[in-house]
Amino acid sequence: MRLETERLVLRELTNDDLAAWYAILSDAETMKHYPAPFDEEKVRQWLEWNLENYQNYGFGLWAVILKEENRLVTPHIAWAPKESRQRLMDIAVENLKAFLAGAPQNVVNA
Repeated sequence: MRLETERLVLRELTNDDLAAWYAILSDAETMKHYPAPFDEEKVRQWLEWNLENYQNYGFGLWAVILKEENRLVTPHIAWAPKESRQRLMDIAVENLKAFLAGAPQNVVNA
């Protein structure tokens, strides 16, 4: 799917976006609210994770492109179908139940 306005194109990310994402995610100023800028491998993993989200959940981040410069400027969350949102809520409920039972699952370690 691809959406267009007079100035912008919104589309799913692709592997061809790696260099553009590296330029954004490796920039110290852009990433000042993250623990550190991403190196090339981290950007590759981040892009692969986003591509997998399309398959696993039916939605994910989209690229926002300035038409005039054909420049990727930011990701944007795409609206998810009801089924995908329900699946995410089901996962969140199961995670909370497991946590309250003293058996956390899907734990993220920094």
